[in-house]
Amino acid sequence: MKKVLLSLLLLGVMFSCGKKEESSMENSGTVNAESESSTPKFKDPDVQKLAEAYTELSKEYDNMTPEKAGELSQKFQELSSKSSEITQKLSSDPKEAEKFANYMTEIGKEIQSKMIK
Repeated sequence: MKKVLLSLLLLGVMFSCGKKEESSMENSGTVNAESESSTPKFKDPDVQKLAEAYTELSKEYDNMTPEKAGELSQKFQELSSKSSEITQKLSSDPKEAEKFANYMTEIGKEIQSKMIK
């Protein structure tokens, strides 16, 4: 559970810092299929819905423009608040909580790598 909260906190800080970088538009259309994470299957439908929302957000970062950066940051913050609720919900099922924490770590790294490009 600590891993999930720390991951969420780290991702929240990264997106809320407001740092704007110049990006090259030449590589924005390419997608690396190997880096795309597959959404794991969770027992709880709310957890599954949130995981799919994070996967969709990651895909949106592939086509991020400076104009869309604020919108994506806001979406990320909304999902982060929902994920803290889900973390509490998963406290009764350690296996699902660990799977969710691992997924959040993976998707966080993926989104972070897309922000750098």
